[in-house]
Amino acid sequence: IQQYDGKRKVMHFMQPHYPFPDSSEVPDSVSNFWGKVFDGGIDANDEQLWKAYSQNFDSVWKEVMNLVQNLEGKTVITSDHGNMFGEESFPFPIREYGHPHGIYTRELVNVPWLEIRSGERIDTSKEEKSESEDYDEEKIKDQLAELGYAG
Repeated sequence: IQQYDGKRKVMHFMQPHYPFPDSSEVPDSVSNFWGKVFDGGIDANDEQLWKAYSQNFDSVWKEVMNLVQNLEGKTVITSDHGNMFGEESFPFPIREYGHPHGIYTRELVNVPWLEIRSGERIDTSKEEKSESEDYDEEKIKDQLAELGYAG
């Protein structure tokens, strides 16, 4: 943050993705975890899965809130996708888990968008744009809407 003062920053946390290290509800080192949940290879019910996921989320949320307290301007907290915990997919009513490829349900594409404002907003208008920053504002809005980020 200090090194790139006046610049927008993207900070990415992998959690609450699997593995769920703070949970005793599910195993913590399984390849293709969600696929094995789907086919019955993991002995955990939807409630146990949700509890493990929630504990995992809570651990990173504490870190995000610590970080936000030290940021000035506008901070946006969002997600790259949602997860399914036994909800039926579409068009085939199959109970899905995790975030399977090629499935676009409400649970997967509607993601949170939380804006937190603290102090003065960083003025990034003075930045020189590079050639790669030529973009179509409407196309970006449409794409974000399709991904569930804006509506």
